[in-house]
Amino acid sequence: MRWALRVVSIASLAFVVGPSECGLETGTKDVGAPCTRDGECLPELVCTSGVCASVPDASPDAADAE
Repeated sequence: MRWALRVVSIASLAFVVGPSECGLETGTKDVGAPCTRDGECLPELVCTSGVCASVPDASPDAADAE
């Protein structure tokens, strides 16, 4: 009987903990789309002033590129 109780307890815990998608979502909004956080935008974009925008290249060589 104790064995069955343990199995049921572990199984119920798996349902409670289960796979969670919170924080793991991939954004789908493109440049110019309204947003409230970076996670809503495509991976290469950030949410700036309420819209998805591209991040400028800040590497030291970026200014030297021709």
